[in-house]
Amino acid sequence: MEQCSVWCSHDDVTQCVSGDGCCPWFCSAPADTDCTCKPKTCAAVGGTQCGTTDDGCGNIVDLPCCDSKASCTNNACTCTSGTHACGIMCADDISVLTCGTSCSPCFDDPHGTPTCDGVSCGVECDDGYHGFPGGKCGAWVTAPMTYPAGGTDYGFYSALAAGSDGKAQIAFQDPFDTSAARAVYGRHDGAAWSFEEVANQALLSAHPMAGLFVDVAVQGTTPHMAYVSTGTAGASSLSAVTYAVRQASKWTTETVLTASSTSGEGYLSRSRIAVSSFGSPWILYQRQRYDQPTSTEVREAVVAHKNGTSWVHETIETIPGYVDLWLAVAVDSAGQPHVAHGTAPAALRYSVRSASGTWKTVEIPGVTAYGGVSLALDSAGLARIAYQRGGGIDFAWSDGSAAWHVENAVPSSASSPAFALDDQQRAHIAFANAAQGGALWYSVRTGAGVWRAERAETDVSGPQASAVDMV
Repeated sequence: MEQCSVWCSHDDVTQCVSGDGCCPWFCSAPADTDCTCKPKTCAAVGGTQCGTTDDGCGNIVDLPCCDSKASCTNNACTCTSGTHACGIMCADDISVLTCGTSCSPCFDDPHGTPTCDGVSCGVECDDGYHGFPGGKCGAWVTAPMTYPAGGTDYGFYSALAAGSDGKAQIAFQDPFDTSAARAVYGRHDGAAWSFEEVANQALLSAHPMAGLFVDVAVQGTTPHMAYVSTGTAGASSLSAVTYAVRQASKWTTETVLTASSTSGEGYLSRSRIAVSSFGSPWILYQRQRYDQPTSTEVREAVVAHKNGTSWVHETIETIPGYVDLWLAVAVDSAGQPHVAHGTAPAALRYSVRSASGTWKTVEIPGVTAYGGVSLALDSAGLARIAYQRGGGIDFAWSDGSAAWHVENAVPSSASSPAFALDDQQRAHIAFANAAQGGALWYSVRTGAGVWRAERAETDVSGPQASAVDMV
């Protein structure tokens, strides 16, 4: 009997290799040409069948399987409500990883927690920090300014604006002695402040008090200022509105209007300025005069603008009595001015100038303003107004129709509101808080009727004025 000493054996196949004559169970074409295509099913990829899917060889026939958050209609996948397409997936609108219509995560700030309202990213800042545009948190920094050339009480009528470079620019009055005052300009370069007295201030004789009601607007990085000067000439009280602009490190000043009390021209005050994107200044001021035909004193809201080399003055409101007007001005993208104005306590009015030069004025219904009017325009050119109401601050806005909406921004103990909009059209208000010794406070509108307030500084109380701008 013959014994057989030959037997068969095999090695385990652990890789998909083409041309070895073997197709392991876990392989498929085209990775292993010894195999055939193995079609995938929608169940295998966690989706919904919507037409023909992957044939197993990487070829897509008709449509792939729909994402689990998508619906299939007529062989087309559509993300369901509350989701949006990110590549072949449907992402949640409310997720901080894919907020709104984005496919990128919200900014992760070390001093806050990102949030998403289904439209845009936000941030819930930690205690001691506040939100900036873009979902970032920062802490308030108080940096007192020192003007070495100033008198003991400089800083009256302070105004602030930011240039396109993000640098802050300010204007204020320096009453350096009991008989004279000047308008002063300051600029922050990112590290320190520098100051200069506005040259050629068109001062009036006898009592050259310049810089009253000073205001500043910045177009690009160029500062434009408006202010009032006062003086005397015999028995006459003199006043003037002056315009100043700084270009190539040089100030140019112009007298917009002068008035004498004895000539019936009255008294000028409360100057405000806004500048169009074309660099054209619009100056708003109050004229107080005695109306001879009616034997009454009146207040007028007047807007001045350049027509060639001359200033043109347009009166938009005349009110009898001794109560001052509260004024604010802004310029839209077409270069036309918008004005918020009213007396205290009385109705708040809003005026806008057409391209043909006519003014339209509306009274905002149900509103009584007690002062401190501040105005900004949103990206659509619609008015947003903050104003003092009794002891608090209200916020009014136009929806583009005849309707106005009003909500309370600061319930009580607030005055001197200054208002600005950020690049997400959120409203920001700086104000003096009487309940905190007049300290500077800040409030931001985080949603419809929802405002978050916090103290902006802790070292100084009782500000003479507040100002705010966005960069």
